Order: sequence, then structure tokens, then C-alpha cells
Amino acid sequence: MKFTGKVVGAAIGLLTGGPIGAAVGVLLGHQFDEYSDNSKDDPRLRNDSEANAIGDQFFRSAFRTMGYVAKSDGGYRRAKLPPRALSCPTCDSLLPK
Repeated sequence: MKFTGKVVGAAIGLLTGGPIGAAVGVLLGHQFDEYSDNSKDDPRLRNDSEANAIGDQFFRSAFRTMGYVAKSDGGYRRAKLPPRALSCPTCDSLLPK
């Protein structure tokens, strides 16, 4: 069992944040201990196609969320866009007139 990260994390956390800092330090140290051995059997790195699918899903959901946030205060209008965005011919076809 690895414990170096937990001990160092707890010590730094205790010095900076008291008992609560020590608890947070132990948690962060545990994460460091778990993922610092550079092993090949890391479940997050299975294969390229799975990683690409996860990346695609992340970007789709991130841009969808950004679209909802942009529309939340009244939608898209030319007056809100910076002048540089208005000079894009491709963007002109996408924006409402």
C-alpha cells in the first residue's frame, strides 16, 4: 500500500488549513498515490476509439451548454457580436438577419 502521498498531503493540509485541510490533503494524496505509478492498466486509457467517443460526447455537450447559456439572455443578435466576428463570410450565413 502506498502512503507517501497521503502523509505529505495531510501534512501540507494540516499546516495550511487545520484539520479540514488535513482531510482534504489526505484525499488529494490518495489520488496522487493511485495514479502516480504510470501503470498500463489504467481504466481511463482503454483504446483510441473509446477515447474519441468520449471526446466527441464532451464537445457536443459543452457546446450545447454554451449555446443554451448564450440564448438565456435573449438569443443571438449582431449588436452583441464583436466586429471581428461580423467580417466572417461563413458566419454571416449562420446568423439571423
